[in-house]
Amino acid sequence: MPSPKSGESRSRSSERPCGPSWSSTPLRLSMTNDLIEYAVCADPDARQGVSHAWCMTCGMRSQEAEDRAVVKHWCLGHAGGTGHKRFRAVVTTFLMIVPAPVRVTHG
Repeated sequence: MPSPKSGESRSRSSERPCGPSWSSTPLRLSMTNDLIEYAVCADPDARQGVSHAWCMTCGMRSQEAEDRAVVKHWCLGHAGGTGHKRFRAVVTTFLMIVPAPVRVTHG
């Protein structure tokens, strides 16, 4: 990363290239040995919010669906047919690692 020009300072922007980040961490890259800040954020190219449920009694699993109502309907149907009443719901978020943007400010 080039040094700031005289009168400029660099600060990390709170905006991330793919929306809100999970975290931002400086990492040392082994090939270049540079310290660069990276963000872990939701992958904008992946299906987000895909969910499914498991029956905690018998282990049966619902289909994956983007609409949570489909998963809820499966749980209700399974409970009605088996009497099982405990489920584990999983909502998947796909992540990616991106360099955190640097903002140059003039001072």
